[in-house]
Parts: sequence; C-alpha cells; structure tokens
Amino acid sequence: MSPHPLVLLACEPSETEVLRALVPAGASVVTVDSKERAVERIREGVDAVVCTLDFDDSRMLELVREAHAQRPDLPVLCCRVFGTSISDITLRGAATAAFSLGVAAFLDLASPALGSDVMEFVAALVRLLG
Repeated sequence: MSPHPLVLLACEPSETEVLRALVPAGASVVTVDSKERAVERIREGVDAVVCTLDFDDSRMLELVREAHAQRPDLPVLCCRVFGTSISDITLRGAATAAFSLGVAAFLDLASPALGSDVMEFVAALVRLLG
C-alpha cells in the first residue's frame, strides 16, 4: 500500500460529499458513479473500495463480485448513506449477500443510530487502509 492510500468511492453523486468527509486524513479519494468506471479504476489500482447500496442503480453487489474477481485481497466496505424506500428485510438481505461476497463491513449510515455507525465506518476504513 502506498504512503497515501487511494480510496475508490463508488457512489451516487449526492452521496459523495458525505463519504469524502468520512475518509481518514492522509488518504486520497477518487469517485465514480458507474460500475464500468469503477471496474476500470480498480484495474488501474486502488487500496480500498467504498460502495454504496444505491450505486449505479443498485449495482453494489455486482461491483463487489467484480472487484473480488479481479483482486480477491482488495478491501471493500459497503454502506447505505441515505434512507431509501427498501424494507429492513431487503436491507438485511443486501448486507448478508455483501458479506457472502467477502466485504469487510456493511454499515447503515442512514440508521437512527447514525453517530455510532459513522464512527464504525471511519474505524473500518482506518483498519482497511492499515
């Protein structure tokens, strides 16, 4: 890993500002809003990926699968940034599927307990970036 790790934010444009603010100091950030561009950027080299539930019309799991097919050791953190109209059962299903594909964490930043999940998110990224 480089002295200044590169974090790929695979998210909707409306989510970018929130996620950028949570990336630890010293890390560089690149953002993408399509699965195809995310896959290209992973090939070019990143140290970690943060992918949101709403990324590219809900293609989060597709990106996780593709990222780990290319680089099985690549740390991927998934999250929901804003509340969406999905049910709790669907959200739990998405989290379960993400874990089955090997993500390091799945956090719901839109939950009522926002403070604790934000701190978990930051802590998870710090761990992933070493």
